[in-house]
Amino acid sequence: MVLTDQLPAGRDPVSARVVSFDSGVSADNLTAATTAANDADITLNAAAKTVTFDFGTVTATGAADGAANFDAEIVVEVVGVLLETASGAQTNTATLDVTAPDGSGTVLQPPVTGTDTVTPVAPTLTMDKAVGFPAANPGDPV
Repeated sequence: MVLTDQLPAGRDPVSARVVSFDSGVSADNLTAATTAANDADITLNAAAKTVTFDFGTVTATGAADGAANFDAEIVVEVVGVLLETASGAQTNTATLDVTAPDGSGTVLQPPVTGTDTVTPVAPTLTMDKAVGFPAANPGDPV
């Protein structure tokens, strides 16, 4: 199972990590608390503006809500830096691809895609400076 997060233009990936797995869910390649800094199965590609999580084979056991269906959650976190060129609403898209674990590339379900849109706002910076004594001579530290 592979999750690819396509960051919008004007945003570069900085870090990524697996936050948690539901009880009964495990993956061959990644575990909870795995980060891009400590595992090659999470890749950050600034040029393509993507973050890829290669979970390998994912196994989930739990209560089924149908013949072979059940709900399981894996939480990941992607951090991106907003570049100066970014402006206006930005849409972030993530796609989940599930293929057969035998390496054949057989697609087990159509890709699942989710999006979210955010509008970055420039921060307002205010600075106040005060001197702790009433007079200074040239060259005095203030």
